Amino acid sequence: MHPKLTINSIIILLLLTSNFSLMMIDVGAESNNTRVKEVYNTPEKNKFPEFNLIKSTTLETKIIVYDSFEQRDIALNSFDRENIEYIFLSIPAVTVNQISNMDIPEDGLVNVVSDEIIINSDYQEDLVSIETDGNSLKDSGDIINVDAIRDKYNLYGKDMTIAIIDSGVGINTPFFSDENGNSRVTTYNATGLRSEASDIIDYHGSHVAGIAAGNGVYNINGELVETDNIGMAPKANILAIRVLDETGSGKNSWMLEGIDYAISTSASVITLSLSTNLYYGDNDPIRLLFNKAYDAGKIVVAAGGNRGPMGSGVGIPGGLESVIGVGAAYMENGFISDTWDFSAVGPSVNDYPGSDIIAPGNQIISVNYTSGNVMALTGTSMGTPFISGGALLLKEAFPTATVAQIREAILASGIDIGSKIEVQGRGLVDFDRAYTILEDIIENDMAYVPVVPSRFDDFNYYFRNRLSGITKTFPVYFYSNSNITIYPNIDVDTHGVEFSIPSSINITTGNNRIDINITVTSDTIEFNFGKVYFTDENDIIIPAANITYYSVTRFKTGTVLFDTSHDQDTPSGYFANHGPRGQFSRLSRTLEEEGYLIEEFRGDGITDELLQNVDLLVIADPDVNATFTTSEINVIDRFINQDGKSLLIIASGGILTAEDLTYDTFNILDLNKILLNTGIRIDSTEAVIPCVYGSTVDRISFCPQDATTGTSQKIFPSGIVFPNYGPSLSTSIVDGVDAVYNIAFQEDETVVAASELTSNGRVMVFSSSLPFDNIGTTTDYPGGGSDVNNRQLARDTVKWLLAPRSVKIDYKIDDEPVTDYYELNMYKQFKIDISIRDKDNNLLDLGETVTVHGIFDNLEYWQPFSFEINRISTGVYSFYFSFDLYGFYDFYIYAQANGSISSSGYIGLFATLNYYEDAGAIQKISQLLLLLLMISWILWLKNERPPKIKKELSKK
Repeated sequence: MHPKLTINSIIILLLLTSNFSLMMIDVGAESNNTRVKEVYNTPEKNKFPEFNLIKSTTLETKIIVYDSFEQRDIALNSFDRENIEYIFLSIPAVTVNQISNMDIPEDGLVNVVSDEIIINSDYQEDLVSIETDGNSLKDSGDIINVDAIRDKYNLYGKDMTIAIIDSGVGINTPFFSDENGNSRVTTYNATGLRSEASDIIDYHGSHVAGIAAGNGVYNINGELVETDNIGMAPKANILAIRVLDETGSGKNSWMLEGIDYAISTSASVITLSLSTNLYYGDNDPIRLLFNKAYDAGKIVVAAGGNRGPMGSGVGIPGGLESVIGVGAAYMENGFISDTWDFSAVGPSVNDYPGSDIIAPGNQIISVNYTSGNVMALTGTSMGTPFISGGALLLKEAFPTATVAQIREAILASGIDIGSKIEVQGRGLVDFDRAYTILEDIIENDMAYVPVVPSRFDDFNYYFRNRLSGITKTFPVYFYSNSNITIYPNIDVDTHGVEFSIPSSINITTGNNRIDINITVTSDTIEFNFGKVYFTDENDIIIPAANITYYSVTRFKTGTVLFDTSHDQDTPSGYFANHGPRGQFSRLSRTLEEEGYLIEEFRGDGITDELLQNVDLLVIADPDVNATFTTSEINVIDRFINQDGKSLLIIASGGILTAEDLTYDTFNILDLNKILLNTGIRIDSTEAVIPCVYGSTVDRISFCPQDATTGTSQKIFPSGIVFPNYGPSLSTSIVDGVDAVYNIAFQEDETVVAASELTSNGRVMVFSSSLPFDNIGTTTDYPGGGSDVNNRQLARDTVKWLLAPRSVKIDYKIDDEPVTDYYELNMYKQFKIDISIRDKDNNLLDLGETVTVHGIFDNLEYWQPFSFEINRISTGVYSFYFSFDLYGFYDFYIYAQANGSISSSGYIGLFATLNYYEDAGAIQKISQLLLLLLMISWILWLKNERPPKIKKELSKK
């Protein structure tokens, strides 16, 4: 597939697994052909007024949206009848194909969306033995407590209908039959699929349907076997709305038609184990349709997507406020240990933290419709029907419950599993709790108002703040089923952190965004904790409305600014996020752990004022159409050549972008203008498109070549291997440049280069984003480059770029120079010498500008240690120390000086005991020796003692 096609293409991520049962339903919707006929037979057809026109020059299918049905119906008369594919029932829109230089009426026109091809996401599949492999529906249901309400309240989905928008459901599969052996499935195919054989379906939809509504009857070895591996609502009717073909692919218009049709039916719940990464904002027909579904009382549940650990990858519709977005929890041996590695990572639309809730999603055993036997699939596709099936049971239990009430109950039931908020949202769903909460909401008029994010800590990618003296503003969402005023209460035990929240918050039905400020007030390295809870007007604590904060303070050093203003691939800007809350959120977290303040520029136009307090500007994967103005280029030139500051360019051509699964070119001309006076040039006009694993292109299905740091450069340790795909670079000495380095190579091509300017400014260019993105800093890339190497590259890159303007701290331990790590023996006293200099090499004395801290086991077992410091001379200090506890210690010196970038000099210390790690083996050897000694003693007693003793022993 051509890379440019996918930039505008909708990527429906068939998130994996299809076990689900639907029953016969009352459709109640007029056919597409009838609707078209009515419009064209109107007697007013020839009496419409003149209207303005917009020219469309492409030959393709478009979804055209108007602001009213009246305007849409007027516009219909300007289209050729045979080109009208679908007229929407719920919104004033129409799908028209074969548009070439055709007049599109402008009056009342709201949006024109291209109808693009949908691409399968990657997924894992296995045919398994139900006795041994995978996670059964029974075990998965136990984890989320569905049996507790199913058996206690006799909730099985009888006479309820769930609409499954997917790739079809096996009608005659025993897994979807009722107690009389009749199918519970009714089908509907999108217009573009109606000409295809209805029995040729993809197994994904059936697997999803089985999780939602399977009855546990499998065809195993030719015999029907009844098991307890049943879906969430095993007696529910299934409306299988097919919007994907037999390959699992489809088009935007098919999905939109499926949503439109589902709204017109009696289905209480609509579920979509798919998503798109193309989103046009408030007037996107997807958003308009799901708002209509919400207004019509439909509970809509959708997969978050399999875009983790990439940031800003939660798909649409899962990311919409009117939809419950679902992530995948990782289940093993009957327990949930974390989120699944590739469950989508937020933030999502409008900076919403991520998916709303998670459910089991790995190796879920459902049905293979072709055989009726068992099959296991993995993905957020599998977590989604657990939520939608459970929502159907709640609706069965409380028929008058509103969508908002059921959603509030589900979100409030979430159990925090300690994973990143951007992946887990409110946490793991618990339907027993959800039932009780919904009962309280309806019968006792209780408010729960679940808050997302409910936790700010160092483990999150974006929802965190640990830098002393820094205030950060975070979006916090409150979900409510009604209008209510809530009041924040800040815990009196809060230490080292300050919350700035309005004294009262007026909450309306649905999602409410409130921006709050969190400031780290601690001026020492220590553990900080804070809590906010909320009460209603009667001073009653609201159970699910609370926010916690905990972190270990770090001192602010340099300021790093990511430019995402030239990140324009996606019309809405949502998925086009090559910044610190998107593709590089893990890099952002890594750098913040080093003390750097990470900021992002999303505005319009880089200016001198913007860069005034910035130490390092990062331009990461600017997009193909992104243009840097002459003014911006001059500003960046002054930044590095006059101000002596630093620039990092990552120019891989959109590799592994947040909005696209493939690759594209970038604006090489403008980047080379920025690099004009640095001695570095980007040679290629585009990235090399890599090979793929298997038949589909996906987030990690590429073959990156191993790049290796060279032996002559001194910036990184030589021989570090990292993944690379991108253009080659060339270097030369030019005026204003003191030195240029070819740092890393892919075969004979330079792929990383650096430049030292006479101004003390520094520039580095990576032709690949792979070492820095969220996958590269969390997992090993196939073909080369470990996460450890990549994180070290990130640290060393920024450290080198800022070195000329930073405070310098040198360590010696027992007179041996130490740079980052030192191993020492427990109980033995050792000497640490430190010297501290500013950027001009002047020695600094301890006092107001320098503080020294130590900490034991950083995040897990926080415990500071203290010591006496002896001043040897100006800026030179010495102290003695010993450890009596085995383990890792972090040692920090924080120094600041006017005109220099503050430094948080760090070394890692590991206290061990000689042969300590061999203690287990030594113990076993000792036990063996003792056993041998005992045996020898017994033998000696038996054979070597005098006859009298032998006789006594023989008597005994």
